[in-house]
Amino acid sequence: ALYRANFSSIQAALKKLPVLN
Repeated sequence: ALYRANFSSIQAALKKLPVLN
C-alpha cells in the first residue's frame, strides 16, 4: 500500500521533472 502511495508521488514528481521520460 505504501509503495502505491509513493508511486503516485513519484509520478507527480516525474511530471514536474520530465527528464527521465
